[in-house]
Amino acid sequence: MASRGRAHRPHYWTPCWSKPATAALLTPQPNACPGDCVSCVLALVVPDESLRVRICGRWVHKASGRSYHTTRAPPKSLTPGATPTVETMLDDETGEPLMQRPDDTEEALGKRLKAYHGETAPILAHYEPKGVVRRADADCMPQEMWARIRPVLEA
Repeated sequence: MASRGRAHRPHYWTPCWSKPATAALLTPQPNACPGDCVSCVLALVVPDESLRVRICGRWVHKASGRSYHTTRAPPKSLTPGATPTVETMLDDETGEPLMQRPDDTEEALGKRLKAYHGETAPILAHYEPKGVVRRADADCMPQEMWARIRPVLEA
């Protein structure tokens, strides 16, 4: 998150996971007001292994868009200890096989993490000496996220 001084209104910048933020964002923007500066960069910290479990465990019912997760929200068809497959991952309402999206695979995640570590992480290194980087433990369920981020932003 970047907060700018424009009339005391913060400007929030949130990198999109599928399109990593890059060092190009560190160059001055043509429409920036004089004196604009970044006052806070929020880093959501999640270990790579947690991302692997979270992302590679996602399955969807293509026709309805219902989503499931092998550990967080498994379908009734997945018995404890069973390996997730198209035979064991069935939609609760229709009984139809679930699918994994192409970007929810180990291979795709590997590429995304490589891009993050190579292109986005240097942004933190750029702002670290300025003392504006704040880190929040984001290895949690979505409903717990704000409770972890809020105290970091208010500190």
